[in-house]
Amino acid sequence: MATTLQLKKLTLENLPRLTHVWKNNLQVSHNFENLQQVVVKNCENLEYLFPMVMAGNLLKLEELEIGSCYKMLAIVGKESSQKKVTQKFVYPYLTILTLTSLSNLTCFYPGSFTLECPALNSLSVFYCLKLKLFQSEHLEGDTEGSSTSIYKHPVISDLRDIPSLMAIPSLKVLSLDWKDASALWFRLFTENLPYLDTLFLNLYDLNSDNKQPGFLFEILEKTLNVKKLYLYYCSRPE
Repeated sequence: MATTLQLKKLTLENLPRLTHVWKNNLQVSHNFENLQQVVVKNCENLEYLFPMVMAGNLLKLEELEIGSCYKMLAIVGKESSQKKVTQKFVYPYLTILTLTSLSNLTCFYPGSFTLECPALNSLSVFYCLKLKLFQSEHLEGDTEGSSTSIYKHPVISDLRDIPSLMAIPSLKVLSLDWKDASALWFRLFTENLPYLDTLFLNLYDLNSDNKQPGFLFEILEKTLNVKKLYLYYCSRPE
């Protein structure tokens, strides 16, 4: 019988030779069901964090922070022998998701999947240059007024990265680079983020997208409940 560990918080930091954290087997996945907080920073050779069999069992996860893992391709790994079915990831207690300086991250999971985070109230994504959070054009079959969805760029794939905004109704704090913010607000409607009250925008790539400063006022018009707006410019990391 597998033993479930009582470990609730795990921090991995400054481990440049680390390539895998967990083995991809059912026994390991059940051992860590009590994890509530996972922080991973400066693990340059880590290509993914969670194996598939484990990612679906982290039902108590409350906070996930990943930063400066430059070889990371996906947060959840996919086994080559896995069947082509849509995987469902549900994190009912996840409140904080932070992704920073993941220069090769392209997706949450390299396959067809859905992701639900109904309690998420803080989402921060900075310097994830290959991760296309938001679809910047209406998808075929969309109707005006439909909920905003977050997809990988359709040229790369037609798979979802992060849930539709209807699946994160509690979002209060949103922190984004300009490229993701501009794509989001193209499709955003005022009812999508009713509880959003704090917004951080990094304008490092504002000029590269030829966006006009007036676009900031369009953002405010679609986030009527925002009480705090932070605009800053940080040079793009090498």
